[in-house]
Amino acid sequence: MKKLLILPILVILSCASGQNKSQVNDLSKAQKDLIYNSCFEVVVEKPVNDSLTYEKELPWDSIPYNIRVDKYYSIGTAFSISETELVSAFHVIDLRRASMMYPKFFIRDANGDVFELDTIESFDTHRDFIKFKVKNKKFTKWFNINTDYEINEMVYSVGNAYGEGVVIRKGDLIGTIAEAESNKFKLLRSSSDVNSGNSGGPLLDKNCNVIGINLARKDNITYSLPIKEMSNVKSKTGLFHLQLKFGFCLIPDTSKMTNFDYEVSLPKKYKDIIKDYKAKYNSFYEKKMDEFLKSKSDEMFPEGESSILPLNSFSSSVLPQIMFKDKDDLKWYISNLKYESSKLKNNGAVETSRVFSRLLFADITKPDNMKLKEFANNPKAEMKLFLEGVNIPRTIGNEKVRITGMGDPIKVEQYIDSYKRKWRMCLWLLEYSDDVIISYSTLTPQGVSVIMLECGTSDLEESNYDLRKILDFVHISYYGKLKEWKEFMELKNQLPQIFSDINFSFVENKSFNFTTKKYSFKADSDIVKIEDDTKLAVKFGFYHEDKKVVWDMRTLVLAEDNKPNVIGIFKMLKPDSRLPESYQKDWKTALAFEHPYDQEPYKEDDTTNIIGINSKYKDMKDKSNKSLNFIYTMVISKQGNVDNAKMKEQLDKVNTQLNIKE
Repeated sequence: MKKLLILPILVILSCASGQNKSQVNDLSKAQKDLIYNSCFEVVVEKPVNDSLTYEKELPWDSIPYNIRVDKYYSIGTAFSISETELVSAFHVIDLRRASMMYPKFFIRDANGDVFELDTIESFDTHRDFIKFKVKNKKFTKWFNINTDYEINEMVYSVGNAYGEGVVIRKGDLIGTIAEAESNKFKLLRSSSDVNSGNSGGPLLDKNCNVIGINLARKDNITYSLPIKEMSNVKSKTGLFHLQLKFGFCLIPDTSKMTNFDYEVSLPKKYKDIIKDYKAKYNSFYEKKMDEFLKSKSDEMFPEGESSILPLNSFSSSVLPQIMFKDKDDLKWYISNLKYESSKLKNNGAVETSRVFSRLLFADITKPDNMKLKEFANNPKAEMKLFLEGVNIPRTIGNEKVRITGMGDPIKVEQYIDSYKRKWRMCLWLLEYSDDVIISYSTLTPQGVSVIMLECGTSDLEESNYDLRKILDFVHISYYGKLKEWKEFMELKNQLPQIFSDINFSFVENKSFNFTTKKYSFKADSDIVKIEDDTKLAVKFGFYHEDKKVVWDMRTLVLAEDNKPNVIGIFKMLKPDSRLPESYQKDWKTALAFEHPYDQEPYKEDDTTNIIGINSKYKDMKDKSNKSLNFIYTMVISKQGNVDNAKMKEQLDKVNTQLNIKE
């Protein structure tokens, strides 16, 4: 899912930094005193807690002392315009952000005294200004407002430079420019430079009256909102205005531009505005996303002609894959994600693949000395192993320090997707960056498969909505040793619903049994050795059944450990008539019992192979079979050169031990 937020480019660039210009020496002492006592830093409290653990002590001494010891982060500038009122840029005091780590806004004066925001008197997100009051503070000095200005007059931009105090820079007012969205108002352009942190500071005329609010810098030009624009907003009203496009990350399409407009009656406590806004916006977001996805329903997987390829295929990988719509031919495919692998102690492993910039797939194999039940009931163990295999660093100064643990998740809950697959959702808080990692994990015989997405804490609800939609497109299969499967099947209350209808057992050196609603299969140790370390892969796929799409078994493969001795059971689907000829040919070849489905052994590399069709379909040659929608095939591969009669005998045995119920 992707959301495109369309804002004026100047706001997007509001944190750009500038270069120092000439000192301002033509202001009187009284004017400078007015400026220094009427301008304030906007600050937020630094997080006190850090639930993360690191590979070594963080190198705090690499950060400048004044920043290191400060209890606050400086994020912008505000200035007083009356005994009780201040003004800043809205993007500095952004009431759209419900941050977990920075829930409060403050101003800090030249003496270092800090005052929390109280009520909001006026704001407009489009014009990018906010007027507010703070708690327990009255101002002795403030700027007068001048709604007139002349091009080419001398002006001063004032602001908090990099959090190190108020800086005054002189320049000329060189013109205006239409705001980017609709030319509803003009922005002032001046040559008075600004730095990061100057956003929200005043643009002053030569008499130190406010004519604008500094918003951004681009190409050595400072852009400011004319102060008179504050009076063009309806009295006692705050205006939220956003232009957005909606989309889904697995398809190339996006919605038309949509406006989100929301008015707030003022004055009102700033925390109440944030809370109300998030509730309104989250509801709007989900509604618009639902509408967008519904508008694409005819062409979204698994609907429509564009979905026929993945509905007639399944991934050869046992690692998580995902369905996606190709931007060129607009057809749906199953991904072939490449995974990077990191080995852990005691035969553990972490394999990861970056799907999109913020979306990560991981498959974690637990160490041999850890029980799957322990792993299933301990999210911290899951995250600890992940961090052992993946280097996620925290940057302090110029040094990167590896994160080794994330403490307890701040929230854990179960989620069941559209195909009745069970996921454990965990939220992991990164206090230092005001981010959260959302992880959805589902058990596998070897450990867990995990889908992770990182986002800002303020974007949690929208990102979680997105991720839950994505889960319905995730391709999951199951692989492990028989002894691992035994542990896995004992945890049925945590497995997908389909496993409630599956019975599994094995007796070492004797037999293997696997029973589902659709078939049962028994294998003896004379074809493939039945041992604790024998491998079992059960691969699932999406396909049509009874006029609906199901997620169900497509293959079962039993294989000896470290030897190419294999038994495979495959559900072969009748191909859609619109599929390429290669699909049709394979189906016709099977129905005609032609090679390789002729039950005749053949050599390939260092193995002897044989493929047959279950005896339930023995009369296929004599019937038209137009109503047949699937068949079950059987495969045996044996290492080396095996006698043909022996291979046929073993295939006959597999055939009798496979009982098709559907």
